[in-house]
Order: sequence, then structure tokens, then C-alpha cells
Amino acid sequence: MQEKSLKNRILEALQKSGLADANRIKSVVNEIQKREEGDVIDMISESGVVSDIDLLMLLSQELGIPPIDISRVNLDTEMMNLIPEKLARRYIVVPISKVGDKLTLIISDPTDIFAIDDIKTVTGCDVVPVLGMRRNIRDAIRSFYESTEEDIYNIVGEESEEVTDVEVLDRSAAFDLMAMTKESAAAPIVKMVDIIIGEAVKKGASDIHIEPQKGALHIRYRVDGQLHSMFDLPKDNQNAIIARVKIMSNLDIAENFHPFPSSPAGHVPGSRSAGY
Repeated sequence: MQEKSLKNRILEALQKSGLADANRIKSVVNEIQKREEGDVIDMISESGVVSDIDLLMLLSQELGIPPIDISRVNLDTEMMNLIPEKLARRYIVVPISKVGDKLTLIISDPTDIFAIDDIKTVTGCDVVPVLGMRRNIRDAIRSFYESTEEDIYNIVGEESEEVTDVEVLDRSAAFDLMAMTKESAAAPIVKMVDIIIGEAVKKGASDIHIEPQKGALHIRYRVDGQLHSMFDLPKDNQNAIIARVKIMSNLDIAENFHPFPSSPAGHVPGSRSAGY
């Protein structure tokens, strides 16, 4: 006997549920069965024949996976950083906890073996799925990433009150190491650099480009081999941000032309030099 498809299993469960008028459910089911493309869960949700909560409980019962209301979950940055943003958006998933090598993942389609396998590979964890509504997961992902990208601009606003303006130095100008070290350790500068790095991790970037321009400090990420412009930071913070990155990398902040310390060959093996 041929095993029923997930789509047919869900539609049959909906018809047997008694959650709405039988004729209305039958009409919705007939309409969905005619469509060759589209996600059955999304189509049921969009039809409005049952509430999202009732649909979630129905799916949980049919699939044997516990449900969760993602609106009641506070997304944790550390957890979200376990999965690149592009994977979270592609598979519509949200990691919410990790115990040992077990990663609990909110997912709308736990039968998607490609999603499960990719996340196992990226995180090195066994995936424990919990069920959430697809559009609610999408909303949570969008809200999380939009809010974190806005943080950088909020910090720029804080910086104007908390950090003394840094004069942009010419390459030939005197370089005050003590002042620059102190400036780079100021809270807003530390937050800016942390967000630059954190956003790169979320987006699965292989490189971060910090590019001094005439009127701003331009930030770009290389994702899947392509450079993407992300945001501009105030020119006044250029030297402090670059100094912060160099300090984090154990580099000489007094060296303005090459970020890497000199070696007998004039180059650190495996590194790429870049002037500032």
C-alpha cells in the first residue's frame, strides 16, 4: 500500500478535525488539492478556515512533534549566531536552545531532511525539532535581523554623547597612541565593532571589508563570493574602529600602512595585507 503524502495526511486530518464547518473545510481542501504548487500549511493558514493555533495543534498531533508559540520566545543572539542568516531564512528555522550536542530548533516542516542535514552540518549538533507556524517563524526572523541591524545606528547616536569626536588623521599626521587606545576602548566603539562582527557571522560572511571613504567608513561583507554593502559609519570614528579591530587581532595600531607586523619576508604566512 502506497504511503500517503504529507499533504494528503494533513488535509485528511483537517477534514476529521471538526474545527470548522464541514462544508467550508471540504471546499478549502478541494481547492488545495487542485493546486500543484504551494505549501499546504501556508495554504490552510491563508484560507482562514481554522486559526493558526488550532492548525499548529493539528499538525503537532499528526506529526508527533511538540508545538511552540514563537511569539512567546525571546530569541537569543548567541543561539541565532549558531546558524547563518541565509540558512535561517532559507529553511525558515530558529534555534532556541542548546544542551550538549542537542540543538532545539523551531521549524515549520520537520520532514524537510535537507534543512535538518544542513543545520546538523553547520552546527555539528543533533537537531531536536519543535513545531512552529511558518509565517510566525518568518516574522520572528525578519524582526530579529532588522532590529540588530538598527542597533548600529542607535549606537552611533549614543556615540555623539559618550565619545569625544576623533579627528581623522592623515597618514603623515602625528598618531597619539594613548588617545587612540583609550578611544578604541570606549563603549560605543566596542559595541560598533561587536555588531559589525556579529552581523557578519549571522550572514555567513567570509570577509569583512572596512573601507575608509571620503565622507564615511563603509562596511561590506563577502557572502558566497560576492561583496555586499551593509552600512556606513561616521568618518569621525574611523581611526578608533580600525584601532579596535587591530587591538582585537593583536596587531600594531601604530602601523598605518600594513595591519600585519613585519616578518623576515615582509609578510605573515597565510595572511593578506591591506592598507588603511
